[in-house]
Amino acid sequence: MKPDDSFHDRFQSDGFALLENQLITIPQEILKLTEKSPFTKIYHESDGSSPRSFYGFHQDPEFAGWLSAQSLLRDTVYSILGKDVYLHQSKVNLKNRSESSRWPYHRDFPFWNVFDHIPSNQMLNLTIFLDDVSLENGALTFIPGSHLHFLEREKDNHLTDFSLEGSASSDLLFNFSTQESEELESRFGSKPCTGPKGSLLIFNPDTIHGSLPALQDQCRKLMILTFNCCDNMPVRASLRPEFLCSTNYSPIVWT
Repeated sequence: MKPDDSFHDRFQSDGFALLENQLITIPQEILKLTEKSPFTKIYHESDGSSPRSFYGFHQDPEFAGWLSAQSLLRDTVYSILGKDVYLHQSKVNLKNRSESSRWPYHRDFPFWNVFDHIPSNQMLNLTIFLDDVSLENGALTFIPGSHLHFLEREKDNHLTDFSLEGSASSDLLFNFSTQESEELESRFGSKPCTGPKGSLLIFNPDTIHGSLPALQDQCRKLMILTFNCCDNMPVRASLRPEFLCSTNYSPIVWT
């Protein structure tokens, strides 16, 4: 079953859309790869021991083979981008109780534009709920329509200095201040995305999003796969490592 017109319309207007009534089952061996693959890089919370994110498993041939056989993911990506794509980044984000488990409101595309030198936002974030997601366990929250509205000061994003820690911690680059966040929520509202394990969520990398700490440790995981069009490759090499910024620009051969 392919995404219908209403799904596409919600994505275009809100900058995100949750595919309802269709769940994805990921084999256990693929889930283990996201954490145990030799290509995986673990980021920790501020305590230095609690996992926050697993990056880079897109480099694992077994994961790539599983991905290429996923017809729903293929149809979803193609319905939005309509072109050959490669996988720019992969990660699984976990939720803990600590304040460092917060993801402040931010956009994703500035990281890929400023640091990875991808010229335009011909990209898509595809998210699979690896657990049931609720308000209590740190649901991803979006500001609807924010992919179409930008603050004047964001014109200076290109002046931001690269920081590896600022790419994956709660001290995140390109974030919005408390005042900015409150004004954006007042103007556009906010929408948490909740749903059962296996739900599929897509969002525009320019859509402002974030999440709060959870009530328990290790209580939910989200897999986020970032696709880029093959005719939108970086104009020069990135300083960021391969687990954050793929240099394999070969189009996914869907099977």
